[in-house]
Amino acid sequence: MATGGLDRSVRLWDAGSGRERGSLLRHAEIIASLAFSPDGKILATSSKDRKVRLWQLASGQELVTLEGYTDTVMALAFSPNGEMLAGAGETYGKSEIYLWPAPRGNPIDEN
Repeated sequence: MATGGLDRSVRLWDAGSGRERGSLLRHAEIIASLAFSPDGKILATSSKDRKVRLWQLASGQELVTLEGYTDTVMALAFSPNGEMLAGAGETYGKSEIYLWPAPRGNPIDEN
């Protein structure tokens, strides 16, 4: 299980015991969204700093940072096969959807 919030950190938890297993490097701003890959090996995070980060959970290492968005990516989800990552946000009242091949991180389509 993972949580993120106002303290800008992402914490990993053991769901059975409720104990913290560790934390990932902090974002520069409040955490907005979290999503696990279907195999549980990668965690995607977004924050108010307008960045999306992909983390390898076994090592705690950041795989890639996705940047260049005009507003916060407020929702993240992996495709069932884990090959794509979707993000959603809103800029100036216009909804935006982002799709990236995971975990490489280059957007393939922005609407």
